[in-house]
Amino acid sequence: MDDATLADLFTTRGISHTFAGRRPQAAASLREAARLAGQAGDILQPGLALLNLSDTVTGTDPAAGAEAARTAAAQLRRAGARSHLTIAVMNLAQALLMTGDWDGAEAELTQAADADGLADIELLACNRAWVAAL
Repeated sequence: MDDATLADLFTTRGISHTFAGRRPQAAASLREAARLAGQAGDILQPGLALLNLSDTVTGTDPAAGAEAARTAAAQLRRAGARSHLTIAVMNLAQALLMTGDWDGAEAELTQAADADGLADIELLACNRAWVAAL
């Protein structure tokens, strides 16, 4: 089986573990998915795996969640995946808020709206308003 197919399977397995509440197993599967997808030269799949990883680990390790979300956002920008990029940026903002970096959260959301052209996405606008209200 090729690395790209394995990466997709590890991503699915990681998401399944997340839904089952097995977060350490989910994180391990998603990290492996990102590694394999990058090794295979895939552009989108590493970002998707890291996006899910950020969601999985932020609750218990916001710094690791921020790192995963930041890397996912960079990868998803390269892939041109707007909807996934929106979620990655929102995950990043949430993780940054949890680490106390409120200015960083606001900056990431502003960059996504302005530089990434995501201002028309209502969910992102809602998150920007939420951060402003805090």
